[in-house]
Amino acid sequence: DQETIQYYIQSTISQIQASYQTCCLHDTDVQAQIEARKLALEMLPELKEYGVSEYLPAIGDWKEKVMKLKSKKQRQKWGKKTFTFVKFDKIKCDYCGNDALIHNRRQITQEDRQRVGIPLEWRCTRVETYKCIACNQDNLFYRYNNPIQIMKEKKGRCGEFANVFTLICKSIGFHSRLVDDVSSGGGDHVWTEIYDETGLGKKMDEMMNDEQELDEQNKQGKDKQELEQNEKRHLIEEKFNK
Repeated sequence: DQETIQYYIQSTISQIQASYQTCCLHDTDVQAQIEARKLALEMLPELKEYGVSEYLPAIGDWKEKVMKLKSKKQRQKWGKKTFTFVKFDKIKCDYCGNDALIHNRRQITQEDRQRVGIPLEWRCTRVETYKCIACNQDNLFYRYNNPIQIMKEKKGRCGEFANVFTLICKSIGFHSRLVDDVSSGGGDHVWTEIYDETGLGKKMDEMMNDEQELDEQNKQGKDKQELEQNEKRHLIEEKFNK
């Protein structure tokens, strides 16, 4: 109905605005850039032997090495190895350790901020509630947009990962961008792209593992096959009706 359509339009606009603000923060927040460089120095073996002010020689070697990774599978393996990040999809209860299921998603309130101690600069606008299937306790997951806080938590889904990873790539010399796919086919997914000297972009999507990628390919193939079968059935029915 019209109300549902309006909701999705407004939701999409809000998401695009949030992504734009995140990209602006990547380019203007000096403290976030400093923290990203520190994290890069910690997570990249090639950079550990250099001081913060002398890391550029290693950056050149590292960029060349990454750009030589031709396949998506190789880049996924590299990203998972260099940047430890907890993927927040299978939720365990904080109280008893059993599985917890999504209960609702909502906007964060002032009461939430005061109770948990979440300042405005952490840029948290949403909170997800997960209810434990065993003890019935509520588990809260706060969605931060400030990369400094995400770097401390090292937990989230594609949005949090791409936010931090894009900033890291920018802070150490990559020409990179944050890609936010809000189309229905994209399934609301976010990832990082980096570009070499020729302008060729490489997708850095470490939150999707090989099994998920294969499942998605199989699903797309199955959907295409079903569409072709439906078209054939439709043609046969038209011919029969004539």
